[in-house]
Amino acid sequence: MRHSFLTLAGFVLALSTDGLAQPAITQQCPLAYTPGGTLGVTNTCTYSGQLLSLVWRPQLPDGWVLVSAYGDGHPEIGLGGILWTGAMPASPVTLVYTLGVPRDAAGEQGLRAVVEYQLSGMVNPTTAQPTPAILPLFSPDPDVRAIHVSSADYVAGGTLRLTNRFEYSRRLLSLLWRPILPAGWSITSVSGAGSPELHGDEIMWLGESMPASPIEIVCEVRVSAGASGPQEIRATVDCQFAEQTNPATIYAVPNPLVIQLEDKGIRALLSGPTEYEPGGQITLSGRFEYAGTLLSLTWYPRLPFGWTLVSVAGNGNPELQNGAIVHSGETLPPSPITLSCLVQVPPDATGLKTIGASSEYLLSGRINPRTASVQGAPLTLTNAPPQGRPRFSLVAHQADGRMKLGLASLPTSPFRIQSSVNLSDWATLLTTNSSSHSLEWTDPLPATAAKRFYRIVVP
Repeated sequence: MRHSFLTLAGFVLALSTDGLAQPAITQQCPLAYTPGGTLGVTNTCTYSGQLLSLVWRPQLPDGWVLVSAYGDGHPEIGLGGILWTGAMPASPVTLVYTLGVPRDAAGEQGLRAVVEYQLSGMVNPTTAQPTPAILPLFSPDPDVRAIHVSSADYVAGGTLRLTNRFEYSRRLLSLLWRPILPAGWSITSVSGAGSPELHGDEIMWLGESMPASPIEIVCEVRVSAGASGPQEIRATVDCQFAEQTNPATIYAVPNPLVIQLEDKGIRALLSGPTEYEPGGQITLSGRFEYAGTLLSLTWYPRLPFGWTLVSVAGNGNPELQNGAIVHSGETLPPSPITLSCLVQVPPDATGLKTIGASSEYLLSGRINPRTASVQGAPLTLTNAPPQGRPRFSLVAHQADGRMKLGLASLPTSPFRIQSSVNLSDWATLLTTNSSSHSLEWTDPLPATAAKRFYRIVVP
């Protein structure tokens, strides 16, 4: 399609041969990228008339991948790019997509995009390039890194905790952290290494010397009462080192940090033992509570190096897929969903170990899955000697109200598990022995009493 240009009072208006004004399309993102990290690109399309279709096709450097997209009109990632499949949103249309940067990315890179659109009155769709046509990107100083993370999804009118971390290897002379928050949000307090102070919207260190790397800062943020939908938090960091004449500016990653409005009724929990035996096995228990219609659920356990998932069981028949636990049936079980997974400990395991987890879910009415923080994670486990005084290593409530117990350092000779409601009258619930010095057992009696006590009795 050919275009002509009309100049009016110093302004240039681009017209198609159909007599329709071309949309104004822009793209922007930080100048620096982090190898192995993510990068957010913000785009806008301002148009007049009736928009019939819109497709955004990012053109990425080799190895870079499109991770997610959100914005006006609920855009979706498809084979042809980022698509709008429902009713077209009103002008201006805002789109934010996140890119995954490969770990071996280096040097200067460039981002391009082709935007295909069709307005009412046009016979066929046409294409345009955003302004600027190329977004130049540069690799940051590999010895300097700024990171920020959110404690959880946000609650409108509530508070949110941001944890910031600055890593460096040279002599640091000054540091200035500038969080860029959504409209109406504000920082109420800061704390961290080197006693940072809040001056307006900037976090400063006013001491004679800077704290050692890494510098961690915690910000308490007040969320506006009218906040809704996905929100972005960015941060610029001014840092000056001994060999520099002037401070340099870098961006905290991920950029942007995208946080979601908390889904009501969502709760994920992880429980497990406090001790492990080299070469033995442990059992982890998960529980996911929700409200509404659940379309998908995936757990991502983060195990110590060399530890492996052996099996998984639970309501809804969860399956192991490439280290993740997936509920893949057409209909997921009602809330709460519980699971139990068996983990093999390597024979050479020693010392303190941690086990983390995250859960990803999709509720009906949403386009993309969301991640829920897991209460109880990370679990901390210590290397338990095979012999010693018997003790409880796990006490956990089951979904049906019964109590699950983990026992460690057990003798190979018979022993008894007893319970009481008053610490005076004890009843034997189980008499058994254990060749592996550990045992997990669930009390068959329902939790009818307000309190119940347990003890191990060795003859």
